[in-house]
Amino acid sequence: MYNVFDAHCDTAYELYNDKAKGNFRENIIHFQVKNTLSYRKYIQLFALWANPEYDNEDAVTFMKNMLDETLLSFKEQEIEIIKDAGDFDFNSGFKAILGIEGGRALYDNPENLYYYHEKGIRCLTLTWNGVNLLGYASDTSQDEG
Repeated sequence: MYNVFDAHCDTAYELYNDKAKGNFRENIIHFQVKNTLSYRKYIQLFALWANPEYDNEDAVTFMKNMLDETLLSFKEQEIEIIKDAGDFDFNSGFKAILGIEGGRALYDNPENLYYYHEKGIRCLTLTWNGVNLLGYASDTSQDEG
């Protein structure tokens, strides 16, 4: 049996936006926990992101709402979250890591990092697409960064 670490899926975002697609254990999209059962260990990083249609405080509100709903779903479906190095030390099964794509989720307040960390976020990319507090992505026309 193999160990797997998958560093990205959009399943949390997709399920948040359309409940009819299923749940984390079984759905019609990117990733399903039920498909990890043939592996010895499986760790999945769930990437949460604020769609560019949300600016400023709306992006933060959207992200916090999606995070809260994801955490509730994980609890209901008995999905464990990796929050520190010791959580990687497990014999078999499935665990999740929560991450955020892009600094848009911070808006103009780096203090939001503490909120997200307290909730279980352990990865944050500086940019996704577009401009945010932390930098400029490749799809912008600006040369700053």
